[in-house]
Amino acid sequence: MFGEVLADVYPDRRMPGGAPFNVGCHLAACGVPVALVSRLGFDSLGDFLQMALARSGIGPGFVQRDPEHASGHVDVIATTQGHRFEIVPDQAFDFIDGTILRDDLLRGQVQPRLIYFGTLAQRNSASRMALDTLLAACDATRFVDLNLRPPWISGDVVEKSLTAANIIKLSEEELRSIAPMLELFPEAGDEAIARQLAQRFAIDMIVVTCGARGAWCLSGELVQRVAAVPANTTEGDAVGAGDAFSAICILGHLLHWDMPSTLNRAAAFAAAICGIRGPVPENLQFYSRFREDWRLERN
Repeated sequence: MFGEVLADVYPDRRMPGGAPFNVGCHLAACGVPVALVSRLGFDSLGDFLQMALARSGIGPGFVQRDPEHASGHVDVIATTQGHRFEIVPDQAFDFIDGTILRDDLLRGQVQPRLIYFGTLAQRNSASRMALDTLLAACDATRFVDLNLRPPWISGDVVEKSLTAANIIKLSEEELRSIAPMLELFPEAGDEAIARQLAQRFAIDMIVVTCGARGAWCLSGELVQRVAAVPANTTEGDAVGAGDAFSAICILGHLLHWDMPSTLNRAAAFAAAICGIRGPVPENLQFYSRFREDWRLERN
């Protein structure tokens, strides 16, 4: 996992978050060894997030501490259209040090099977160069979850990320928003945009989430679809649903599940996450039935 670890700040509480952290938590709970490359400040929020990492089961060896920049946080604001995220610039995760990362990689002799990253942590040149260091050092499948967050959207970063990717996951809104950015032809429809992306960037698999209308996947010439699983958000919210979907897509790839099984399990897990507040459950017992249903090894 590469990218932001931060606090999601609600009006009444704060919770650890950031897409790489959320995805990593789910994978670790499902028995997958996870290491995360990020950067925290030397502040109380950084200590809070360091403790959250320790509880999650994510390997801490590649999380740097920054003496100059504050730990990341996001203000989560509920609107009639869903949740809006206000992300301030120049946070610690923007300054991941590629030299420190290279030394840590050499010391640990790390060879991951898969590298996950998105676009938010690439908004600053320091972290972009650190990601370049990671990708150059590791021959692994690259899973890109675009996770576009206005105003931190760069066409150059999107194009570079797609060029590096083997698998991408994005929402249908993101698919349509990058089409003009990349001079594709959206009038032909979403599947046609995805086929153009796959051909232009040599992407093996494209997963598109469609909210209440489910999701679909393009792999080669084959398109497979899955209906959404009804979610009870009475006591929860949809924050982190996309990250939950990504985590199970990664799990399915690592465990060689067939695509229908992967999509159906990802939809069910994302719906379950919508039943809790925040992107990650506080009680690891939440994962028990999924581990049992999917016959996963325990840590």
